[in-house]
Amino acid sequence: MQIFPDHNPFLLFVEATAKGNGGHHIYQIKGDTVENVYEGYYNYEVKTYYSHQDHDVFKPNELQLSFEDLNNDGYNDIIFYGEQLVLVGISEQGNDFDGEIIDGEMVEFSVDNPAAINEIRYEFLYDEESGHFVSRDK
Repeated sequence: MQIFPDHNPFLLFVEATAKGNGGHHIYQIKGDTVENVYEGYYNYEVKTYYSHQDHDVFKPNELQLSFEDLNNDGYNDIIFYGEQLVLVGISEQGNDFDGEIIDGEMVEFSVDNPAAINEIRYEFLYDEESGHFVSRDK
């Protein structure tokens, strides 16, 4: 994938477990080595892929990816975004519940009827000194 115009492309990998938990790795060829330049997964374990429908799930399962210079330093940064569909409710007592009563009938929470929808946005800024993308929240 092309992150910086007029530079060599980067290699993008998505890793996921059999249960559907995972994240991205972004590599750059530097001389005779391949270096992971995205610190979101190996240092912070930011989940950017999630398809296991237990308590929640991402929509889309693999978060969307875009590149934009967020801090005006002349380098594109990485943005992952999407939605988290919450598939269980939480009572005032802190207990999980699986559905809600609509028109006198119990309707279970699902991808088509989530308990809540949360926007997800993870930003990773390019650090010129290290050549890595680091969390804006670090």
